[in-house]
Amino acid sequence: MFPRWQRLVTSEEIRHILARGKKLRGKYLQLSYWLRSEQDQLSGSRLFGPRFTVVVGLKQAKKAVERNRLKRRYRALAAKHQARWPQRADLVLLPYKEALTADFADLEKDYLTLLPQ
Repeated sequence: MFPRWQRLVTSEEIRHILARGKKLRGKYLQLSYWLRSEQDQLSGSRLFGPRFTVVVGLKQAKKAVERNRLKRRYRALAAKHQARWPQRADLVLLPYKEALTADFADLEKDYLTLLPQ
């Protein structure tokens, strides 16, 4: 599990990134990201390093078991490839329905092609 400072936890932060951030779309995932500046302090505290969250809605997976499975898979990818994230990035991962039936290797390939440089 990621420490709290590496997670986007408030709905305000997530909405901000979804509304104003850049969106990259792959086969299994939409990645929305926002690159923070020195002055950009959404939470009012000093922010260090990249932060992320995975959002899976009822449209993507009807059952809680499926939603949790998608979250676990994308959290594992995030942990594995965390060093590739830009230091001031806030990332929101929005998996598509197709991710439910995809192999982990396919999800990883798609995820890596979308990561901001």
